[in-house]
Amino acid sequence: MATAPTVQTLDQIMAELQPGYTGQREIIGQAKANTNETFKATELALDASKTQGFNQINEQATGKGLAFGGVPIEEQADYLSTKYLPGKQQAKAQQQKDILTLEGQNAALDTDIRNKAFGSRENQVGAQNQWNLQQAAQEAAAEAARIDRDFRASQAEKDRAHTAAQNAANRAASAAAQPKGMSG
Repeated sequence: MATAPTVQTLDQIMAELQPGYTGQREIIGQAKANTNETFKATELALDASKTQGFNQINEQATGKGLAFGGVPIEEQADYLSTKYLPGKQQAKAQQQKDILTLEGQNAALDTDIRNKAFGSRENQVGAQNQWNLQQAAQEAAAEAARIDRDFRASQAEKDRAHTAAQNAANRAASAAAQPKGMSG
C-alpha cells in the first residue's frame, strides 16, 4: 500500500530553500562591507580636499600679507561649513542609504523564501488531501462492494430457502395427491 504524501513545516521547507540564496546573501554582505570602504575613501578625499583648501587659503592670505589677521580662520570656517562638513554628511547619508537598500534586498530574499515555502506547503497539503480523498473513495468503494456481495449472498440464500420450501411443498402436495395405497 502506498504511503501518504508528507507535509513539511514551513521551517523545514525554508531550511531547504536557504542554500539557494546563499550566493545572493554573500554578494549583499560584500556590498555592505564595500559601503564602509566607499565611505572611508570619500572621507579621505574630503580630508585631502580640506587640507588643500586650507593650504590654498593660507597661501592666498600670506600672499596678501594677511596670514595672521584672522581672515584665513574665517575662510577656513566658511570652507568647513559650506564644503567639508556637508560633504561628510552627504557621504554618511549615502552610506546609510546604500546599507538600507542592501538590507531591503536581504528582506526581499526572506520574503521570497517564505512565499515559496508557503506555496510548497500548500502543494504538499493539497497532495495529501487528494491522497486522503482517494483512500476514502477506495475504502467507500470496497465497503459498497462488500455490502453488495453480502446482499447478493443473502438474497441467494433466501432464494435457495424459498426454492427448497417450494420444492418441499410441491413434494408434500404430490405425496398427498397420490392415493394411499399406491406408494412405492
